[in-house]
Amino acid sequence: MPQFTRQKLYDLVWSEPIKTLAAHFGISDVALAKACRKADIPVPERGYWAKLKASKPVLRTKLPQRGIGASDMVEVAKGNSRHWTHRPTNLDDPEPLQPIFPDDMPEILAKAHVLVGKVTVPKQLDKTHPAIGKLLEADAVRIKALSASTYSWDKPLFESAFEKRRLRVLNALFLSFQRAGAKPSLSGKEGRDLGVVVGSQHFSLTLDRLGAQRDYRSVTVRNEHGSDTLVLGIPTGSDGKSFHLVWQDQQGNSLEKQLPEIVVELIVEGERQYRRHAAQRYEWALQSRQRIREEAKRRQEALEHATKERRIRREKERVRGLLRQAVEFRKANDIRAFVEAIQSSGHDGSSLASSHLVDWVNWASAEADKIDPVKNGRLIAHMHDTRHDAEPIDETDLD
Repeated sequence: MPQFTRQKLYDLVWSEPIKTLAAHFGISDVALAKACRKADIPVPERGYWAKLKASKPVLRTKLPQRGIGASDMVEVAKGNSRHWTHRPTNLDDPEPLQPIFPDDMPEILAKAHVLVGKVTVPKQLDKTHPAIGKLLEADAVRIKALSASTYSWDKPLFESAFEKRRLRVLNALFLSFQRAGAKPSLSGKEGRDLGVVVGSQHFSLTLDRLGAQRDYRSVTVRNEHGSDTLVLGIPTGSDGKSFHLVWQDQQGNSLEKQLPEIVVELIVEGERQYRRHAAQRYEWALQSRQRIREEAKRRQEALEHATKERRIRREKERVRGLLRQAVEFRKANDIRAFVEAIQSSGHDGSSLASSHLVDWVNWASAEADKIDPVKNGRLIAHMHDTRHDAEPIDETDLD
């Protein structure tokens, strides 16, 4: 499956028409164009190649810098593009590329500040993120049902002062993410299962009261009488107790005041996570390649050892065959000598009838020829066999 750095794929799509290039990869031009869009790689506009062929002036769009948290590797697949997860399968695969990060983290931090811009938490939810709007719409239905019947089991969720505050902070957080190009998400009717995608990196978020616990179903256990201290962080587990990064209300420094710094830090965390994962994938690819190299060496040594053993067995078989034929040759000659001795002995007074002797001589001579490796062809076969080494061992013989 073709894999490229953004720069390499950019150079390719500007070197020949995307339809021609896609055919080389065995995919459609639509799939290749989609991969380029997802990786923020510009492609030539319609008519570019015709103008170029006609020697008319054309404009080549520059490759934008990799976005914060975005992958620099693009895997092109039919109808899809995925981030680089390639695992080398043999030593013919290209060497893994060591990730390079031109910008230092202070530069990434400065870019994040520009992307995020001004962050405020209004006292009213006048402008809402679509996900927050859905929570409020669902709660409005609950409020209406409760006004119609006090026995409604589905009580409103965002009527308390804490929940209203939490939604305002969450709304400001989501709008800030959206403005910075990140993609926030939530699920659950309480809007407590939170996440954000920064570039190609996804991580979960928690925004809740201090000490809020989660039960075995990953549902927040609500405690309206607990602490009103608001906590925002990246959890490291499902219990809501430990965090990778965390912020909370401080005396004189509410979470609302910290939110501009928090949003920037979360955007930068997307880049940190990408760099960590890229370095881990590189090390993993190196280790995988080393394992393949060691396995190839082990199998080669096993092949050489097995081939040597087969040659030794082959040589022993040749010697045994030689000795066996020498014995057979000697036996055949012994029979012939015996037959000749009988014929020349005079029969000790005609104890053997002449006709019986002839039959016996013919039979004994024939048996000697059957045993004789020269006569029966086994010597020629052995000579031919000794001209060839044993068949070499291949991979299938080791399995």
